[in-house]
Amino acid sequence: MRLKRLLNVAKNLDYTGSRGGTASNPLDGKAKQPAKNAIYKATKKSTHNRMYKDEYWQGPNEIWKTFDQLGLNWQIDGSKYQKCPPAMGADPMTNCSKEWKFTIWFENNRGKQDQLNGVLVASGAGSVQDPLEKYDLILMLW
Repeated sequence: MRLKRLLNVAKNLDYTGSRGGTASNPLDGKAKQPAKNAIYKATKKSTHNRMYKDEYWQGPNEIWKTFDQLGLNWQIDGSKYQKCPPAMGADPMTNCSKEWKFTIWFENNRGKQDQLNGVLVASGAGSVQDPLEKYDLILMLW
């Protein structure tokens, strides 16, 4: 039990890339589906009917800021670009989307440590030459 607590503390250290999280995590006490619904509701403004046109990933940064404002214990686990498929007509070396994988930790409705895994995709909606000049966001949790 003590080792498990130490591992959870290690997940929150800055070198892992995790963000703060507070003692009042709004997901604590929820089952997984209500926890996912709470995240979807909190991020709806950034992910529904919204296009971004910037070079600095304003959209994903709005999502991360929302996570911080909610007081979630979370971290980005990695990110990668996806190349355009040949059928799209773009240069095969052109990036069409970028995705970030992340984890959110909370204490579930049974008092056990639990986590939500997720992916945030910035999907290109720009020109064939520069698909990522405009993008929208897709957020998926499991």
